Amino acid sequence: MVRVALILVSAVILAGCATYMATSGRVVVTDTNAHVAVIITDADRRLIESYYQPKKGKGTAPGHAKREQLPPGLAKRDRLPADISGEPLAPDLERRLSPLSSSYVRFRVGPDIVLIERRTRVMVDIAYGIAP
Repeated sequence: MVRVALILVSAVILAGCATYMATSGRVVVTDTNAHVAVIITDADRRLIESYYQPKKGKGTAPGHAKREQLPPGLAKRDRLPADISGEPLAPDLERRLSPLSSSYVRFRVGPDIVLIERRTRVMVDIAYGIAP
C-alpha cells in the first residue's frame, strides 16, 4: 500500500516537469504537452548531404581544405571538447531542417554534423561523413 502511494505521489510531482530519458542511445525530451526525440532524422541527413555535395566541376571551397575533425573514439553522450568549435550550419540549410528546441544546436565539424545540447556541449547525435 505504501509503495502504491509513493508511486502515485512521485507521478504527480513529475507530471509537470520536463524530463530526459535515454533509450537505446536516443535522447527523448518529454513534458506534459509533448514527447520529442532529439535526433538528426533521415530526412535531415538527406538535406545536409545534398546541401554539401560538391557542385559539378568545382573543387574544395576556399577555407575548407584544412578543417577540424572529431577526435577518434568520440561518440554520442560524450562532451564536445572545448578546443573544437566547429561551425554552425548555414542559415538557409538550418531553416529547411526539422526544428530543434532552443536547448540544442547543430554544428559542422569537418565532414561530420553533431547535434549538441547547447549548455553542456554533450553530443546527442552525430552524422559521420555527410558533409564532405
